[in-house]
Amino acid sequence: VTKMTGYAGGFFEKALAVDEAGISLFVIGNPDYTEGMSFEEVCSRLSQLTGARIGRDRQFEVAVIGCGMGSEGYLTNDARIAIDDAQYVFGSKRMVDIFGGEKQSFPFYKPIDIIQYLDRLSSSLADDTIKTVVLYSGDSGFYSGAAALMPALYDWKNEQKDRGTKVYIRQIPGVSSISSLASLLNIPYEDSSVLSMHGVEQDDESDMTLVTTVRNSERTFLLISKPSDLIHYGKVLNDAGLGKVQLVMALDMGTPDCRLFSMTAEESSERSEEDIPEGLGTVYIHNHDPLDTVGFALKDSDFIRHETVPMTKEEIRYVILGKLGLHKGDIFFDIGCGTGSISVAAAGISDTIHVYAIDDDDEALAATKENKEKYGRDNITVLNATAPDNFDLLPKPDAAFIGGSNGRMREIIRGVRDKNRGVRVVASAVSLETLNEIMEVMREIPNSSVDIIQLTIGKTVTVEKYHMVKALNPVFIACISFE
Repeated sequence: VTKMTGYAGGFFEKALAVDEAGISLFVIGNPDYTEGMSFEEVCSRLSQLTGARIGRDRQFEVAVIGCGMGSEGYLTNDARIAIDDAQYVFGSKRMVDIFGGEKQSFPFYKPIDIIQYLDRLSSSLADDTIKTVVLYSGDSGFYSGAAALMPALYDWKNEQKDRGTKVYIRQIPGVSSISSLASLLNIPYEDSSVLSMHGVEQDDESDMTLVTTVRNSERTFLLISKPSDLIHYGKVLNDAGLGKVQLVMALDMGTPDCRLFSMTAEESSERSEEDIPEGLGTVYIHNHDPLDTVGFALKDSDFIRHETVPMTKEEIRYVILGKLGLHKGDIFFDIGCGTGSISVAAAGISDTIHVYAIDDDDEALAATKENKEKYGRDNITVLNATAPDNFDLLPKPDAAFIGGSNGRMREIIRGVRDKNRGVRVVASAVSLETLNEIMEVMREIPNSSVDIIQLTIGKTVTVEKYHMVKALNPVFIACISFE
């Protein structure tokens, strides 16, 4: 006869001895034995009593998923597994209706709404591991709402770390609308231009971006807000002289209702909104004869010249553009634009740079317009005006080049400074008098600085069987900044 003493009390050795002796074993058990409480139940009870969270570290897993074209066939295997494993699903109503199934779903896709609900889940649930997914159409890394969500998620992750919760974030890519449409049309897309006008206001700036891109690209893919946008953009292209480019719009890709519509920009401009059905659309634009003149490295011989109009020479242009340091989205004044060589080169750096070419000479304006048209620089606005008299009508410049001043250098420098104290200014001078005028005005303006470069270019010329170096006139380049 023995008690149930367990391993520590030698129970198993006793039982073995009884067996070897061939006698009966009687065990006295504990009549009050119960299963007790699990570890999780103990932690939960202690949390209720103390008001503090007690237990294993909580984990939050958030997967941001690109769901392709909105059907199971376009969903990757990794995405399907993550959705199946998730307890909670976020996304637009269309996404959660398609992929959410019976899971608890929240029809939210904006970062602020998602973070608020994640906070609620984190503070109210007792689960050790919480798995959530956020669903976006297309590819999560391609013009997706995920771009705004990811920084917000990492900020939230840092906040949760301070509260004892570990957060793991990952992205799962999907099939984009661009790759889907390219596959439908059996064309490559690695060298295509891509523009997103989804949610973009239809104004002169966005229209100009489209025209410049299509004019210089054989293949352009365009993301639009609604199918009827095809009419607007067809009209924009037709008005810009691109009426023959081919437009192909795909609606509802990845579904049995997928349809393709093909027409020229000219034909599209003649349609009415009633002619275009509803759906989710992506557009492919084919230009059979692109200009392909993007860039600023143009030779002097590339420009249309007028005999009486001066032009900033090729090597000088490169230095000036380098000193201007133009960025995407900049507003740039080319004051005294002459032939337009600086304007055309600057506009070729990026079609998001808007150039205002300013001159009051009719021949100069004509030459600039001709070169603008030759190179399809739709981001140049040519103005017949005398600087700085028209500055109050123009937007704030990020950079300005002064190539001609008509004796008003002092007024022009002060004028661009008054428009924007952070403006970057480069001025050229071929005479000492002009250089002196620049130095005088800089001495008058407090908290300003100027660096002067004296540039002399020598180029070879052929004289019979010899190559001689012929010097061009020296040029002074003033790089001006204000504090």
